[in-house]
Amino acid sequence: MNEIKAINTTYNGYKFRSRAEARWAVLFDALNIKYFYEPEGFELSNGMFYLPDFYLPETDSFFEVKGILEELDKQKIEQISEDLKRAITIGYPDMTFEASSNYGEGDWMLTSKAESWLCRCRKCGKYFFIGNQGSWACTNTECGFYDGDNTSAETYFGDGDYWAVSTTSEIYKAFNTAKQARFEHGETVNLKPF
Repeated sequence: MNEIKAINTTYNGYKFRSRAEARWAVLFDALNIKYFYEPEGFELSNGMFYLPDFYLPETDSFFEVKGILEELDKQKIEQISEDLKRAITIGYPDMTFEASSNYGEGDWMLTSKAESWLCRCRKCGKYFFIGNQGSWACTNTECGFYDGDNTSAETYFGDGDYWAVSTTSEIYKAFNTAKQARFEHGETVNLKPF
């Protein structure tokens, strides 16, 4: 069987392994989400090795881009989350995503796309990924704001549906910018103004 190979893509000084990864970086830049690309690999407690695509320092979490979430990938993602006690979000080429939800002391579990959110905190104004388990606090390490179910100023669901997001909001525009990003023939991505 012929395997389709992803196209390496250069953006913002990084050489990404795929255009999907570069598009997620465009989204992070558009929303001022700090990231590091493949900063460190890990040997997991079960003997597997894993190199997460992105580290998001403001939420002390990982973001992994997958075309298809294979069983081995899922095992590695669950193991690194358990070993390092950190949330992980899986992003897909169509700009949908699945985020982790914290069910206890560092017990992060992947939720469905429909239960995953990208939110902007009402207090600090920063964006964070979260799996929906009801009430939650801002996951930014410097904030942690909690106001019941009203923590989020605007939200985008992981399955691609908008909720509490107008077409003039930053999050709506950022997703559209990332989806439309082209890297062929030296084209550059225009992040501002929206």
